[in-house]
Amino acid sequence: MIMQCIHQDDRREVWFAAMDAADDFYSPFDERPYVLLLINHDSGLSDADRLRWSTEIVSSNCRYAICAGIDGSIWDDTLDWAFVDTHIETTDEMLLTTWHDEEPFEDVLRFSFDQARFGAYPLNHYLVLCLGSHPRQITQVVADLTQYLQR
Repeated sequence: MIMQCIHQDDRREVWFAAMDAADDFYSPFDERPYVLLLINHDSGLSDADRLRWSTEIVSSNCRYAICAGIDGSIWDDTLDWAFVDTHIETTDEMLLTTWHDEEPFEDVLRFSFDQARFGAYPLNHYLVLCLGSHPRQITQVVADLTQYLQR
């Protein structure tokens, strides 16, 4: 897994990660709540891999998951079910999920960093996670993300 901090200022800290099916997920934020922008480039992920990663994601204190790329709506549902399964006894925690199938990447970035709101949770820790990405896709996502955040 590739993981690096790509932006930090007074308002937010943004990390980028790229994973393949063999990788285990971990958050760079320890126990701090964070927003996940999940970009799936892998059409061959199994339901078992999706469920394993979703469980790891919701167990790491993700509070807002924005799903884009291939099967964004399926990721949205899988994350919701993983949250319910792992948080069945707690009523004070929530996970908000959205999916953005076939939306331009700039629109997804605008929603993620400028329009997304979640009650009392501060949205200042972000993880942009690319799944099953080829090196050129990773390079393009990082370039677009860096350009967007420098505005």
